[in-house]
Amino acid sequence: MTGRGATAVTRGGTSGACAVAALLLAASPLALACGRPTAAPADAPLRVATYSDPLSFDPHFFNEFLTFSTLGNLYESLVEFDAQLRVQPALAASWENPNDHTWRFHLRDGVRFHDGSTLGAADVVASLQRVRSHPRSAFGNYLVMVEEVRALDGRTVEITTAQPFPLLLNKLCFIRILPAAAPAEVTHPVGTGPYLLDAHEPGKRLALRAFSRYWRGRAPEERVELLVVPDPGERVA
Repeated sequence: MTGRGATAVTRGGTSGACAVAALLLAASPLALACGRPTAAPADAPLRVATYSDPLSFDPHFFNEFLTFSTLGNLYESLVEFDAQLRVQPALAASWENPNDHTWRFHLRDGVRFHDGSTLGAADVVASLQRVRSHPRSAFGNYLVMVEEVRALDGRTVEITTAQPFPLLLNKLCFIRILPAAAPAEVTHPVGTGPYLLDAHEPGKRLALRAFSRYWRGRAPEERVELLVVPDPGERVA
């Protein structure tokens, strides 16, 4: 993925208390990177000044740093990287390899999409197949070794690879999961992430709101705003 520029963070005119780079890590939600300054009003949103909007709300269309980072607050993957880039469980609570070509993923209980529907194996299968076959997919090469994806039951997904492929877990960290009924192009995001899309003014502002039914528990920042400030000097100021 490619990235450029810098970000700046404030809340109600007060400078953020943590490193800005941590707010846009590819695999980490914005609000988990920084605490609330004690002097800020309790209802003030966390504001992040950045160089552009995400290129799309569809998590499979653009392999670009800012887009991937921003959408990481709305969508999640079966597995994810921790701060030391070790693969950890996410939407999949566990997995095993019955043989060198087969991976079985057991989905976490109690995960809901933003529309209230429950995550199931059909959603995962549809998402992986979408990445593999959609003409606008930017992540199809991540699954090039995948031969078959199928649901063994409502909570278990089996992936078969053409040959032994130990890097599959790393690749799956980049594949976000959508509802099985997702449209050909997602314009209104429905994911399982810690935030919902609250408002969007293209080229100006993107507002996120904490998802009350998030499986990890409610995010510590109730509201987050991404403000588009293309000029680097203005962003820092």
